[in-house]
Amino acid sequence: MASEDRDKWLAAMKEELESLSSNNTWRFKARLASKGYRQKFGVDFTETFSSVVWWDTIKTDLIIAAARKLKLGQFDVKTAFLYGDFSVDIYMAQPEGFSDSSSQVRKLLKSIYGLKQTPRCWDKRFKSFAENSGLKQSNCDPCLFFNDGKSMYVDDGIIAADEEQTL
Repeated sequence: MASEDRDKWLAAMKEELESLSSNNTWRFKARLASKGYRQKFGVDFTETFSSVVWWDTIKTDLIIAAARKLKLGQFDVKTAFLYGDFSVDIYMAQPEGFSDSSSQVRKLLKSIYGLKQTPRCWDKRFKSFAENSGLKQSNCDPCLFFNDGKSMYVDDGIIAADEEQTL
């Protein structure tokens, strides 16, 4: 930094960093991600669409739950994108700095952050799970699944049920 106010800027930055650190503003987190920006449509992927719940669906669900005095619960599927299955083989080069005695290329067994098709893989996996659990997908909103008052959405969801044990 070549400014005449260099020392003032450095002091201000140091003070800000110390404040951020003392207030536990961040935590260290590592997440392996692919270089999805290098993928080519028709070669590396074909489908990317993943449904997103409509705000009106959430409001309607909450109104129905309130009117019927249903119990409400919510859930979040941690690392949801890592549960998706591929319909084709996908290979990925190991990231820089990663070393072990095996080869430098990995075959992915599940979806991973960064790929164009990852949201679609999770969407299909969740739909399969919901249907195998006896839920039916709404014709109005693809993120709404129902059966006896239960409703769910993608990797964060709201559940409404007559009994708390159902939640």
